[in-house]
Amino acid sequence: CTKLSEDVMSMCRQHGMEERKSFAAALATEEMCNNILCHGFKLQKKNLISARILIDQEKKIRISIRDDCTPFSPLEWKEIHNNDEDRTSNIGIRMVASIAEEMRYVNVMDMNSLYITI
Repeated sequence: CTKLSEDVMSMCRQHGMEERKSFAAALATEEMCNNILCHGFKLQKKNLISARILIDQEKKIRISIRDDCTPFSPLEWKEIHNNDEDRTSNIGIRMVASIAEEMRYVNVMDMNSLYITI
């Protein structure tokens, strides 16, 4: 995932995004993809993961991450665990939610799709 985050950061910078916003996009992409790899992939099956980055005309970074792993909504997970006393638990999901302008999740045809706008 380190290579992925480096590529996201580089692409954002090449397209004129400020360093802080580029770093946020790289961090969000790496964290969410890492969660999928660590918790979603099953050894008995070949799994798919794809990440796409788009910089729109309004200079918003739009991240789309899709996988065919077990259905999992980071947004629902965050809500369920929002009041946990240990604020370090689920820190990756909390961090991404805090830097994102918007997050959406859908599961259609056994595909998880997470959309993050920064």
